[in-house]
Amino acid sequence: MAHEKLGLGEKRTVYVLMSKNTNQSKAHITKFVIDQGCIPSYPAMIADYSHYAKEHMDTKNVASDAILMRCNEVWVFGDADDHMREEIKVSHRLGKSVRYFDVSMPYYIKEKAPPQEAAEKGRKR
Repeated sequence: MAHEKLGLGEKRTVYVLMSKNTNQSKAHITKFVIDQGCIPSYPAMIADYSHYAKEHMDTKNVASDAILMRCNEVWVFGDADDHMREEIKVSHRLGKSVRYFDVSMPYYIKEKAPPQEAAEKGRKR
């Protein structure tokens, strides 16, 4: 199979959530995820498209949910906004592990502890 030739068979897929202030770091975040041995998945790319095509908002929501269900885990880059927090809640309900990362210039990425409210919700599962 083609995915075996690419060496993708055993790699974990990561649902990538980026805050607006880390959006300019997409290429570096992609490299970071790949360097960790994972395959990045960007629901934000669908959102970028639907921003210009409002008639596709329902498709964007269904697609984001489908991507989230298929991913192994969720990685959050930067400070989560309200929309990201909703996706994180859904991730916890689906039993996905959620990891948090700081992104600082020049493109330094470091894992951080989850925000207090996320840590408490994770324990309640």
